[in-house]
Amino acid sequence: GGFEALSELVTCLPKKTGFVYFLAQHYARGEKSVLAELLGRKSRIKVASVVEGMIFKPDTLYVLSPELKITIVKNKPVALRSELTLPPPLPNVDFLFEELSSIQESKTIAILLSGTGYDGTKGMQSVKEHKGITIAQVASEAMFEQMPMNAVRANTVDYVLPIAEMGQKLFKLSIS
Repeated sequence: GGFEALSELVTCLPKKTGFVYFLAQHYARGEKSVLAELLGRKSRIKVASVVEGMIFKPDTLYVLSPELKITIVKNKPVALRSELTLPPPLPNVDFLFEELSSIQESKTIAILLSGTGYDGTKGMQSVKEHKGITIAQVASEAMFEQMPMNAVRANTVDYVLPIAEMGQKLFKLSIS
């Protein structure tokens, strides 16, 4: 999603869910991003930029760069250098959702916010096929409605919510 949508989302993320959050915001390879720092100023949970080989901890939001991808090794997420073969935009949301949904005995929750194009729709389908949960931003509040709208049209979305309600939904999912 755009910075506005992400800023709003981080302010409503619950402090204690036990979830590990990954954020794939599209931007150019080699571009220096201060997104983690900016979101960290508004967030109630820790926000960190992903670095290769890091160990992911619950109740933390990890911001993925286009140079890295999250893949699953021994049933755990691992950050590795991304090959140039992944299709743009980068980081690739479909790839992220597909990888996370393959973690055994884990329920992935995929959230798709404001954006253009189809990135995220295929990945949300994978999450649903692996019994995960999918949430999309209500199109009427999205600055760019294409990504959430395309996922809804493809019947890959369980909940269509305003961002302000996503934190409460995540909390309810964490205790169910």
